Amino acid sequence: MPIHTVAYAKNASHASLTALTPLARSAGEDQFRVGGDNDYLMTGHPLRLLFGACVGGPTIARARITAPSLVGQPWPGGGPDVFPVNVGAEPLSPLPFVDLRNNPLPFEERDGVQVQTVNAAAEDNWAFLWFADSVPSPDYAGWRPFRFVTTASALTAEQWTSRTLTPTQTLRQGAYECGGLMAIGSTLRAARLSFVGQTWKPGAIVGDALADVRHPFMDPGALGVLGSFREDSLPSVEFMADAADNEVQEVFLWLRKTA
Repeated sequence: MPIHTVAYAKNASHASLTALTPLARSAGEDQFRVGGDNDYLMTGHPLRLLFGACVGGPTIARARITAPSLVGQPWPGGGPDVFPVNVGAEPLSPLPFVDLRNNPLPFEERDGVQVQTVNAAAEDNWAFLWFADSVPSPDYAGWRPFRFVTTASALTAEQWTSRTLTPTQTLRQGAYECGGLMAIGSTLRAARLSFVGQTWKPGAIVGDALADVRHPFMDPGALGVLGSFREDSLPSVEFMADAADNEVQEVFLWLRKTA
């Protein structure tokens, strides 16, 4: 099913609620349009249900999600507060994650979705949101982890930076489904997959060590099938990092062979 992950960031001091800036769209990404501090939900695209969020920063004190369609509903200020928040420059372990699968937040076409934060110093705050057309159904059967690596090349901080994947284990010829993603890198916050012929880009919060404890939202199969590919047409991966490191990233994809 369509699942799409978007990101926001801003390096500044926010003594009161201040909107973060959406990251620029990457190649093939047409579900949302960036305008100022808003991610606008495009007319005709069905991905208007928010079902997961992670917001962080070194001294973050408050965060909320707002949109015009939320004003005057249960939240007079225009949207709900996000809790828990990740008080740290990078994702913590265990991960403070907001799982909204039991109570997703609906938006309307052409809504301008903002993430607003408060902090105690001039620093980088960040946010990731997960959208879909309906709440994903879990599918835990048959997933197996496969390891891939990227080529060492400098990432651009606070942007989606695309990298190709090289398998370190042989993939037999045929078709595969992907049900999970994890990546390891010293400055990584999140990653998302770009499958050939698929415009939505499902993502995951990632980390800097194999020992990192993630939220069950990231478990293989927790969101069903993220995408499909053949062994000779691998997906690429897009990273969002907090610094321009220059290293090989490890990427783990949970796969099952379908043909």
